[in-house]
Amino acid sequence: MDQTVTEKAIDLIVKFWHKPATGVLAPLILGLLLLLVTASTGLIIPVRDEPLWVTILGWIIVVIPVLAVIILWIFSNRYPRAPKGKLGLVIAISVQNPEKEKQIRSDFVDRLKELLQRNNSQTQFHVMIVENHIAETIKDSKAADMLANKTNSAFVLWGYVGLRQVRRGDSRHYFSIGAIVRYRKASEDVNAEIGKDFRIVVPEKILPDLENEVIVFEATSEMLALGASYIIALASMVNGNLVYSETLLQLVQQKRNALNSRGEITSYIDNKLPIRFANLYTSWHNELVRQYTITREDGLLPELERISDHVSIFAPNHFNAHLTKAICAFKLRKDIAEARRHISKIRSLKVKDGTWLLSAAFLDAYAGNLQKARKEYSRAFAAKTKYEDSTVFTQAEEFIAQVIQEEPQKTNLWFCLGLINFFGKNDYHAAKADFQRFLDQTIESAETSKYRKEASELIKHCNQRIQQMMLVDVT
Repeated sequence: MDQTVTEKAIDLIVKFWHKPATGVLAPLILGLLLLLVTASTGLIIPVRDEPLWVTILGWIIVVIPVLAVIILWIFSNRYPRAPKGKLGLVIAISVQNPEKEKQIRSDFVDRLKELLQRNNSQTQFHVMIVENHIAETIKDSKAADMLANKTNSAFVLWGYVGLRQVRRGDSRHYFSIGAIVRYRKASEDVNAEIGKDFRIVVPEKILPDLENEVIVFEATSEMLALGASYIIALASMVNGNLVYSETLLQLVQQKRNALNSRGEITSYIDNKLPIRFANLYTSWHNELVRQYTITREDGLLPELERISDHVSIFAPNHFNAHLTKAICAFKLRKDIAEARRHISKIRSLKVKDGTWLLSAAFLDAYAGNLQKARKEYSRAFAAKTKYEDSTVFTQAEEFIAQVIQEEPQKTNLWFCLGLINFFGKNDYHAAKADFQRFLDQTIESAETSKYRKEASELIKHCNQRIQQMMLVDVT
């Protein structure tokens, strides 16, 4: 009888332990009980001639257990937090069937955590499971966002496992799921894309039609782990953490290959992964190109070439990737033939942007074929040739200037610089200086005679344009 009462008391305490009222009443009741016990033994109320230390001991016996209960309640009801350097993921899924709560949390919730924590050295996930009573309070995205703040998390998977009757005497579990992921502000198009992916890979309702609950929980946890990893990879991409996004997308691909099942979610991910890889590597390529354009740091080129190779795999007709690969082939290996193959690929794509013409002309001039180079430059400077980037002529000038600095014997390149400054930038002072260097550093020959003559003529035009500009300034 006493054992039954004790067990019921313990169950009651466990059931209501998380309540704020318990945090107040439990130490208060314990303190009163201890006061009664110690008072009855004379420890609290001093007896005549009794030493002071006896009274102090009595109060210690009362105060220490009360403080211990308060501290225990505070620490046991704290929200978990993701440590610094880890990506916090919270699972806040409650179970509506009390009789099967332990089993479902073990077979489904704990399994979901285990799947998300696989490859943790790469993903850096810190997965946290909140208690059932906390999960029950997360009913919308606003509450999930507050939970994310409390736990220092980037992703919250919330919802519940319910029970539905499919026919008389037969009921099955179903899943109501919600999720939020945090990422920096993006364009409406990007938000719409992620939102669409979110709705499909993390569905609001999952209604399994299998009777075997073990298989149902396993399949659902695998599917949600896959969907969560996919969404976090997209959020990381938007946040600019491209290396991490690549790692996650590769792991999603590996997990997908390991799964035998094929449903709406896995089929959607199968179709979307190549597109997302293309998005990732294109963004990465563009960022590296931006850095290289600013710094002209050749140390960026090996990584730039690697990323360009990936872009070409997932977006074979991405002309900027071929343009970058041509630059890398030239700068890293001085492989003119390889660089020309990439330029030929761009030529076959019939792109409207004329940047590749400047690259083709440069390669011809570098190889000593000024005749062919001049034809390509004529096409590049033609009025009908359009450029997406208004700084392309400045970039071409800086690139050639760097090559001349490294290989001053390539004197033909001064002629190229003169053409770019004259026709592309209308910088007649710079063009005049470039053409003069070409004349000073080249000798008269069958190959250079025509272009030395053109350089001389263009210097005269530079002088005329400079004088005209001076007159305009005076007036």
